[in-house]
Amino acid sequence: SATKQYFVLAGYAGCVDPSTVIMTEFGDMTLDEIFDYGGMPKDVLDFSTWLGKPLKVFTHNHRWREIQRTYVTDVKDGFHIILECGREIKCSIDHPLMVSVEPTLSGKLIEDLMRTFDWVRASNIRIGHHIQTFDLPISSGKVVSITPIRQRFFDIEVEEDSSFIGNGIFNHNTGKSTIIESLVNELRSRV
Repeated sequence: SATKQYFVLAGYAGCVDPSTVIMTEFGDMTLDEIFDYGGMPKDVLDFSTWLGKPLKVFTHNHRWREIQRTYVTDVKDGFHIILECGREIKCSIDHPLMVSVEPTLSGKLIEDLMRTFDWVRASNIRIGHHIQTFDLPISSGKVVSITPIRQRFFDIEVEEDSSFIGNGIFNHNTGKSTIIESLVNELRSRV
């Protein structure tokens, strides 16, 4: 019998630890609390459309945007990343964070510094890179430790800006890529 092959042409499907503190319109809430607030399932390993009362989070574009969906992963590989300022994030290896792509940040104007940041998967972040933090100087986001972890992760999808602030760090959310991944997995399960 012939074997069916599926190809996923998609980008990120990254997620963060459920204890990650997210900046919401009602104050700081962990992802776990956000799931509870929205009545979202924590045991469904897939996307779930947001059905709860509207909830807005602060984005990398410095504006409030509503959560549209939640996502829960199975156990997968990730990293515990610690910054020089003491902030930390536990995320899947494919989770994008806003990182400076410049080797040195000294002597640059703030406008020039902002142009050096881009979304980078956690698997491509190295000690010495600078992750953009929300309310601290850019130099304080220097990565000082990266430790491999393995666990379940949660995520939210945010309208328009596709980002949120988690543990004071700019995070990209799950999005169209994970929808595609979910569809492919559904197709596979029907074969």
